[in-house]
Amino acid sequence: MKSKPQWPELKKKLQAAVELPGARSALVKFLNVDPTQISQWLSESKSAREPGGEYALQMQAWLNDPKRPK
Repeated sequence: MKSKPQWPELKKKLQAAVELPGARSALVKFLNVDPTQISQWLSESKSAREPGGEYALQMQAWLNDPKRPK
């Protein structure tokens, strides 16, 4: 049984969420990564890289956090 890729869906949600003022900085702080790493993960370029599984899970947790900027 093949599983549906989940990164593209999560990426779209993150792209929308980080457009809000202060949200990208909050995500950077939450993940404790360099801001350029977030830009690379959320880029639409063909050279964009997917984050590792642990980071993807942390991003999902950040999206579900009621205290994140909305």
